[in-house]
Amino acid sequence: MKVRNKPNKSVSQFKRDMKLRYDAVCPNCDSRLSVCEKNSNTNIIRLNTVKLNVVNDYYCPSCKTRFDISSNYGRFTPAERELPQQTGIRHGVNMKAKALWMIFAMLPIALGVLFAFTVLAYMQDQYGYIPVVSGIVMTIPLLAFVYLAVLFFKKWRQLLVLYYELIENGLIINDRSGRHYYAWEDFRIVSYIPKYMNQQDIYIFDLNQRVFTLDSGIEDYRQLADKIVAQIRPTAILDISD
Repeated sequence: MKVRNKPNKSVSQFKRDMKLRYDAVCPNCDSRLSVCEKNSNTNIIRLNTVKLNVVNDYYCPSCKTRFDISSNYGRFTPAERELPQQTGIRHGVNMKAKALWMIFAMLPIALGVLFAFTVLAYMQDQYGYIPVVSGIVMTIPLLAFVYLAVLFFKKWRQLLVLYYELIENGLIINDRSGRHYYAWEDFRIVSYIPKYMNQQDIYIFDLNQRVFTLDSGIEDYRQLADKIVAQIRPTAILDISD
């Protein structure tokens, strides 16, 4: 199966493209390709998962080669490591983020109920009864409210189970697909983006199997990032200067 990557045209398009780009395989060594900012200085390796309107390249940390991101590449299939029996320090989603997404999930429901009562009250006031047309008028907006509520509720459920667990030999990530273990030698590149778009700083970690980010939505994310960097410093590419 081939992956074709097109230029970014919108945020949604960017996300769809990036999801595909994370799974591209190196044509030289079959490693997973990293998405990095295009730079005339080939010694600068900077990951990109958040910046729009930035020209990207593929980079293979294994064979240290850059590739044109617009070309066709095979799909990379990650190999899962066996979960160790160790337990460690967990960093989950902070309460502020959980509460915010809960509000997002409840808001469409509240707006839908308010909209329904407003339409019904108007119809009854104008006509003295509630005609069938009022139900038709309310159907599409109510479906839209329900759809948004379901999307936000799913996101909220994902945040409830997400955590990062530091153990002696690596990191365990628990997400909606389950628990996954990554040894320290799996970490290839880390980039630090300070105050991007006036938001909190972001750490991007590129691994043999995947890519993930740490930001202010995670409890003590800076301390977590510092502990990971301390472990991978001897072997990984570090792009963490301010």
